Amino acid sequence: MVLVLLGGMTTGLRGFRTQKKMSQGDSIPVPGTETKLRLNRFEIETTADGAVKQYRSHVSLIYPDGKIEDHSITVNHPLTHRGINIFQNSYGKERRGIESASLAVTDKGSGERIGRTTAKFKKRTKVSRTNFSVLVKDFVGDFVIDVHTGRVDNRSAEHRNPAVLVELYVDDNLLSSGWSFIEIPGFHSRDGFYDILFLDYEPSFYSILEIASSPGIGLVYIGFAGAAIGLILSLSLARSPRINHSMEQKEESLT
Repeated sequence: MVLVLLGGMTTGLRGFRTQKKMSQGDSIPVPGTETKLRLNRFEIETTADGAVKQYRSHVSLIYPDGKIEDHSITVNHPLTHRGINIFQNSYGKERRGIESASLAVTDKGSGERIGRTTAKFKKRTKVSRTNFSVLVKDFVGDFVIDVHTGRVDNRSAEHRNPAVLVELYVDDNLLSSGWSFIEIPGFHSRDGFYDILFLDYEPSFYSILEIASSPGIGLVYIGFAGAAIGLILSLSLARSPRINHSMEQKEESLT
């Protein structure tokens, strides 16, 4: 029990447990080391009916000398680095970023749909069979605007009123810039002869990792193992005289 108590005290004094929210591309220092942890990509695996099967963080350990090690972290397979355990805890949708948006360019006067494209976030993308291109500059999951300052922000952490800020180009000339909404497709905030319909989007996810150190856990395990072995031995030794005494009684009865 001394080892168990010593291990518990060591963990309590020198151990730690913390959670880190990481967006894709973020880097954080691994506590107690000179190594950095970078989240390269967060992946969600789903079943055929769309239910979440597993989620995984693809990460890199970046050493001071420039060496890079790639790893993946899942709920049941944490990453251990120099006594530090990194667990996959949870995840969520980014409030100010997406992977891509499905957009359609329409003629404002006739309502005719001119073209459609799927644009990567913050990457200018051509609208097929036209001389138009679009750039998704911003995204908010629950759009709200301050009427006094014009500042756009999220009303909540949920994607209740998703909107994208899109620039429309013809060749290399900027035609318009404004917000488009999925929930209010007829509403737009741009001037000019063309509208941008926000049809759908692929969300971007952040990962929540739990980082923990339990330096005394080894002593705790050894202490419990020693206690278990001691209990087994004591039970065995306590039973041995009874067995011998029973055998002696049987021998006396036979004689």
